[in-house]
Amino acid sequence: MMSSFICGGNCDCADNECNGNPDKENVILVLKRNKAYLASVANALDIIKQWDLDKIKDALGKLDKDKGHSLRIALVAGRKEVPISNIIDILGQDESVRRLKNPYLTYSLY
Repeated sequence: MMSSFICGGNCDCADNECNGNPDKENVILVLKRNKAYLASVANALDIIKQWDLDKIKDALGKLDKDKGHSLRIALVAGRKEVPISNIIDILGQDESVRRLKNPYLTYSLY
């Protein structure tokens, strides 16, 4: 089953998960569609006083697949090696918030 994420034609996505190779046009669409969501997550992460994995998970709340994909693209250009909460923890508060507020910059890094 092809992903609702609309990855590039050369992918092997299944079960609504991206393989980490979305094409640029679809990345832009996903980021635009979820711009307000990314900003709200950035704000929720920005106000965490004591940075830890449990607080990150609380700030993220329950993610649907599309929103999860947009977070992953904004933070690490779509790569899905580890859970998104761990990525945010590793990047740290300042860098995670910066990437979520400027998601197109992150994707252009890769």
